[in-house]
Amino acid sequence: MSYQAGPPASSYPPPPPPGGDPYGYGDGRPAPSRPGTLLAGCIMAWIGSALGLLVGVSLVAASSSDAFLTDLPSDMDRAETQHILQFVGAIVVVWCLLTLVFSILAFTGKRWAAIVLVVLGGLWVAFSLYGTATGGGGGQALLSIVYVGAASALVLIGSKEWFDYKAGKSVSR
Repeated sequence: MSYQAGPPASSYPPPPPPGGDPYGYGDGRPAPSRPGTLLAGCIMAWIGSALGLLVGVSLVAASSSDAFLTDLPSDMDRAETQHILQFVGAIVVVWCLLTLVFSILAFTGKRWAAIVLVVLGGLWVAFSLYGTATGGGGGQALLSIVYVGAASALVLIGSKEWFDYKAGKSVSR
């Protein structure tokens, strides 16, 4: 009688480790690639955020520019105009920084960040529509609505499977 150390050999593969299979699906399928729509939407968000940051910083800088403030029509209060420029500039800077951060997080696979990015885009569209309805620049608002709408749609269209994979959920193809 011979003694064998260890458990008997089995023809079954070992179970996956806790937390899922770190090497893919577990059935030999490769990981899904990052959707092109997500990449395009994030690039649009990055470009829009960079341009928005330039606009916001320019507004804040213009609020302290004597040359700009002296060229205002005589019926405008200088101090009030200065406060409005600072407030709007600060809002634009914060908004663009949030968009930049959430688009980077969406790019790395965080679905909640993509949803927050779409909500921010929807709010921007709502503010643009309000500005247009109350006498703001229609052409500029229309352009921003189309741009933000396209970027928001591109982030979510066709990316469910990739976000599921990045979250460690089972993915069906």
